[in-house]
Amino acid sequence: MENLSSVAIIKSFSKLDHKQFRSFLTFHKLRNTGKMYRIYKVITRNTGKKYDENLLLTQIKFAASPEGNANTARQNIAMLGKVLKEFLSLKKYEEDLFMHDIFTAQQLMHRNLSAQLADHIENMEKKLKDKNYIDVGKANEDYWVNIHKYNYLRKFQPLEKEKTLETENGVLENISVNFLSYFLLEMMSYYNNLIIQSENVKYNFEKNKLYKIVNLLDIEKMLKVLEGTEYHLIVSLYYLATKLVTGKASDDYFRYKKQVYSNLTKFSQQERSYHFTNLLNYCTYKINLSSAKNEFFDELVELQKTILFNKYYISKTNVNLTHEMFWSVVIGLIRNGKKNEALKVINEYKDELPEYLSECMYNMGLAYLANVESRSKDSINYLIRVSLEYLPYKLDFNLMMIKNFYELQYKIEAIQTIEIHEKTLELNCAGNELLMERHTNFAKYLKHLLYKYQKLDALKEGFAELKKLKNVVEREWLIRQYEIQMQTVKKKGYVSPTRIGIAN
Repeated sequence: MENLSSVAIIKSFSKLDHKQFRSFLTFHKLRNTGKMYRIYKVITRNTGKKYDENLLLTQIKFAASPEGNANTARQNIAMLGKVLKEFLSLKKYEEDLFMHDIFTAQQLMHRNLSAQLADHIENMEKKLKDKNYIDVGKANEDYWVNIHKYNYLRKFQPLEKEKTLETENGVLENISVNFLSYFLLEMMSYYNNLIIQSENVKYNFEKNKLYKIVNLLDIEKMLKVLEGTEYHLIVSLYYLATKLVTGKASDDYFRYKKQVYSNLTKFSQQERSYHFTNLLNYCTYKINLSSAKNEFFDELVELQKTILFNKYYISKTNVNLTHEMFWSVVIGLIRNGKKNEALKVINEYKDELPEYLSECMYNMGLAYLANVESRSKDSINYLIRVSLEYLPYKLDFNLMMIKNFYELQYKIEAIQTIEIHEKTLELNCAGNELLMERHTNFAKYLKHLLYKYQKLDALKEGFAELKKLKNVVEREWLIRQYEIQMQTVKKKGYVSPTRIGIAN
């Protein structure tokens, strides 16, 4: 929309953000506050629902300049955009106490306020010691506190005494150790993400400079330098995680898992979340290697339960249960035959999800459980309560609808939903070849049952092709439908005719 980045920012506001922004406008008594507030109110009133962009633009222009002056309207709209960005910056500054302390230290140094700087550095050190955990952020904070301490010593303390020089060199050593720790932690974290994301999209990560830099370093020698320091433990863990994503050996996984579990109380929420994500990614990788069930199915479910029941999903950036975790736990428990546990999670943890997804994922969970139990009409009734506007699992939604319609022998509806599913794939999954192949194969072989295979020989031929394929979503269910159809043809000599209608 023309010059209206403000709309996107305001749409992202929570109720608390709206309250704080109104106070911000009033408190700062900015020029043209009244007109900016009118523009803000127009946007807030209209973006909570579907809206016509041209009509909204007209309303905003009128609020910006009721007298119809185009130049004044542009100035006021641009001013609101600038004020919104200042509000976001100030909000972040007020929330991030460490950033606040760093900025204050820089200002005290710049103004040559040595006594005040000494007190401020002492206060920063105390805050750091009060943190009874270790993580990447603390390593960074430790580095910056020692930087300011070193600068203070160099600028305000004489170098005549040997003790002062010794203190200064000790601080310099801390700076180097903390910088090395933070540098390795951040680099290995991005390296691991590079490998995982590259595998998802078939990108050749070996040509990336980050990959080349990491492989030039002798991290094991660096770890020996860090022995005895506060951050040696997590740097060692990040190194194990790096070996895990590159080597993929199960022994590395269980070694890493043991280290994580035995040190859980030493980590911040953010750090715990990072390590459990690595463990989950590895289990998913091992599961995807084979269509047959292996030990990592149970491993994945147990990990997810540990994360869910202990709220290890909470981090700095996320206070809610993620829809990914909720959905994975529900599906994992159901597939492992633990339906009562799954129902308990669906009922008790839906309110831990973000509010806009709570009812949506609740009904998806109940629909999936009903679908697996062949209660197709119940499953459909849950699915029709799902708001597709917010649903992150449209492919799963489509698959359940297709399976429900097929099991009820509503073949026309099944065919129509397969067509919707294929369009969803084209729109949302282009570029993900593995996912496209899995779902395309499902649609292809189910359509054969619906359209083509009416004779036993043709059914057997399609069945043989399907059994050779590994990359098919809902493979076991599809194989079972072929077996049922072959049995029907053997008994009756034909396939039941299409019934038209939908479930009540």
